[in-house]
Amino acid sequence: MIGARLDHRTEWEEVATMLAGTAADTTAAYRGLQARSSSFSETLLVDAHMRHLAPHEHAFYEGDPQTHIYRIKCGMMRLYRLLADGRRQVIAFRLPGHLIGLGEVDTQFCSAEALTEVVLQCVPLSVVHRRMQEEPRFGSELVRCLAVELAETRNQVAFLNRRSALEKLATFILGFLTWSGEEIRLELELHMGREDIADYLGLTVETVSRSFARLKSRGVVSLPRAQTIVIHDIGRLIALAAGALKDDDAEG
Repeated sequence: MIGARLDHRTEWEEVATMLAGTAADTTAAYRGLQARSSSFSETLLVDAHMRHLAPHEHAFYEGDPQTHIYRIKCGMMRLYRLLADGRRQVIAFRLPGHLIGLGEVDTQFCSAEALTEVVLQCVPLSVVHRRMQEEPRFGSELVRCLAVELAETRNQVAFLNRRSALEKLATFILGFLTWSGEEIRLELELHMGREDIADYLGLTVETVSRSFARLKSRGVVSLPRAQTIVIHDIGRLIALAAGALKDDDAEG
């Protein structure tokens, strides 16, 4: 049963409990997952300079001077750090509407690399500081986005501490859901490889591939293309992410 009692309840666990003993309505279940948007209003940046990035081009590198904040107008970016032993730690994937480049006082905390063609709206920090003083809406919108990003970071820490690789992957997929349109079907384009996902989740590439295969064999998802996921059983995916279903694979 999905409605198992859990000690530390999260947003996913609450949804999983609501689905207990019922046939999940994919539309209702998906809408029930909608979190507060961290997207920064585009209307507040109509005069921003546009910068175009090709795939694998960087907006900035870890340690660069912090001079601008950037809003992603279109495309997807990967934020990462290089560890002392040369390994890469993927911190986040950023989508249209997200702000990047705001985090440290003087230098960039991480590197930002385009996964697809990207268009950035660039605002100098001097302009940001001035507008925060002169335009209350600009400042409040910035604070709201930062608060949502902080909440997302806390949730990320929580799910990365899970023991099950399948729970980690299920939670990751739910974080990238996009509504596909008229059909009652959930589909997303990842625009990233298994190695990116492994570096983000703290798993090996082999474990990520096995976990995808298990979700596919259970009828939870299908993988029509290498970077495309179609979700067929949203209720089961939510329950897996919540830890409300028993998973015999505790590997992580």
